Amino acid sequence: MRKLKLLAVVLALSLVAAACGGDDDEPAETTAAPAATEATTAAAPETTAAAPAAMADMPAVCQGYDGSGITIGYGDLTAGIPFVTQVLDNLMEVAEACNVEVLYADNNLDGETALENARTFTLAEVDGVIQFQIDASIEGALCDEMRANDPNLPVIAIDIAHPSCALFFGADNGYAGELAGQALGQWAQENWGCGIDMVVTMETFVVGQVNIDRANGMVRGISQVCTGLDYGDFENWSPDATGIVTRIDGGGTTDGAFPKVLDTFTANPGKRIAVVSLNDDMGLAALAAARELGIEDMVVYASQGADATIHQEIRTNPQYIGSTGYFPETYGNYVIPAILAMIAGDPVPDPLYVNHIFVSADNIDQFYPADGTAAPAAMADMPAVCQGYDGSGITIGYGDLTAGIPFVTQVLDNLMEVAEACNVEVLYADNNLDGETALENARTFTLAEVDGVIQFQIDASIEGALCDEMRANDPNLPVIAIDIAHPSCALFFGADNGYAGELAGQALGQWAQENWGCGIDMVVTMETFVVGQVNIDRANGMVRGISQVCTGLDYGDFENWSPDATGIVTRIDGGGTTDGAFPKVLDTFTANPGKRIAVVSLNDDMGLAALAAARELGIEDMVVYASQGADATIHQEIRTNPQYIGSTGYFPETYGNYVIPAILAMIAGDPVPDPLYVNHIFVSADNIDQFYPG
Repeated sequence: MRKLKLLAVVLALSLVAAACGGDDDEPAETTAAPAATEATTAAAPETTAAAPAAMADMPAVCQGYDGSGITIGYGDLTAGIPFVTQVLDNLMEVAEACNVEVLYADNNLDGETALENARTFTLAEVDGVIQFQIDASIEGALCDEMRANDPNLPVIAIDIAHPSCALFFGADNGYAGELAGQALGQWAQENWGCGIDMVVTMETFVVGQVNIDRANGMVRGISQVCTGLDYGDFENWSPDATGIVTRIDGGGTTDGAFPKVLDTFTANPGKRIAVVSLNDDMGLAALAAARELGIEDMVVYASQGADATIHQEIRTNPQYIGSTGYFPETYGNYVIPAILAMIAGDPVPDPLYVNHIFVSADNIDQFYPADGTAAPAAMADMPAVCQGYDGSGITIGYGDLTAGIPFVTQVLDNLMEVAEACNVEVLYADNNLDGETALENARTFTLAEVDGVIQFQIDASIEGALCDEMRANDPNLPVIAIDIAHPSCALFFGADNGYAGELAGQALGQWAQENWGCGIDMVVTMETFVVGQVNIDRANGMVRGISQVCTGLDYGDFENWSPDATGIVTRIDGGGTTDGAFPKVLDTFTANPGKRIAVVSLNDDMGLAALAAARELGIEDMVVYASQGADATIHQEIRTNPQYIGSTGYFPETYGNYVIPAILAMIAGDPVPDPLYVNHIFVSADNIDQFYPG
């Protein structure tokens, strides 16, 4: 699952909506967090930050969604295949937990049956469809059937892409294939000196691009280790042999593949053969053929799926190297919350990738204990929020943005709570909105020899030096940077800044269109120049959002960012705080009497500064506002002030849910998507009680 775990749908996370600051009523309290040099086992602090209501009421696996009253059509691949059965069982379990009704239909590995089932879903007027079917050639017709009543019906396609209508959930096929191929190549290098005479790919041609990507990935993985062999032009896929590569269309089943692979082995006596299979079923067919011919020592195998049918071979057969894991017993954990998010109109990353791990004799008991436990052991034993990772014995350095800012406090509280749940020790340090302090704290982390670092600091200009400090002992130390990118060393976690900005700008533009006929005389962007590209992307996104609605105004060349005014756009560097922004925006308003002004702010704190300036001047009706963060300081204005349109939500009270499992995955050597983006929702008077009940 390429951190489907981590892309886990309602990623209600955030950004430097916290480049931030407190106002006069909220002085920074340096005692609010542990001392910088004190290593503490994460304690779960009491948090007063209200999580979205549904998140508080529903099981964690539902990711905040309550499916009461919702019916989902589920087109199942086929009955009887272990992998597919595990998908179904988990999907039904999660659906029940999330109050979702499921209308089930068996696609029976047949396109026409899938079309008939789609008609059934349409007649039943389901609220969404999760489609698991094999025939890539019918995707257009299938999409037409599913969306016959509703052209925007939410659809998720498992494993086989349906680009005409569906979000894709499943494997990163090329990467998954490479994992298996690399492992097989390493075995061949160690045992045969890479003396492979023939590579046989067990494929399922009907599934189209999935087959091509996964099969070619497996060959590519072998070629990355055993570099001197003639693989031919295998990347230019065709069913014909290329070099030492022979492709067999086994149809995806053991029975269908067996006679074909038996014929191939019989026709190639005395050759050392590397078999890579699209699934475990066809891998078993190749194994059975080799046994029938008595050539077990001449064939080595790696496959895809790591389902229960292959576990014993992985444990006991030195020629069966292993299988890339997909963990079907967790699929429902992600597709059910994803479809609920889509039905709610919330954005969901597309594609959603599975986090693949190659399951071998060395690690199989970590995931599938020999006593027959169905789920990966760590997943079964750890709280769901840990995404299967146990942080026992692991210490993480956390460089906090600063103490005392509500947004940042919510990030810290959730991070410490999740760290405790996942057995992670946290070494805390307050970066205090200062680059030099962040560098000192990084030295502390290095001296403490932490296993990874989560860095939340404001000064983009020091990223190179900071990376050098953090990685002084270990050039591969896992690092996550929250909100401010550190490309020299860190995975980025935080906002999709341009998109987050656009959400606020579009909402403000719609208000201006309805109330002023788009008669905006001036756009004021409240910014924090020191945070660099984050500021540029978010601020320009907000202006862009307005311009997408109110199209006839002169915004100038605002995309070519500079601090100077362009057209009707004036930029104010408020430093991220209410106190720092107030005198500057007051001066700007004073110098522009009688103008209708649209204010868009990088965070809520500076939005409040603009609001206070307008009130001091008595021009409340001449100014409209939208901001970023949707933290508690702005909730009352959103509820009661018709001029404060709203704020793009980042939900800092859930950041730890994602950065703790992400850093544990990195420490374990598992792939994590980079960047990890927040799921932004524009919080307005119409929906604020859904997320933050009054």
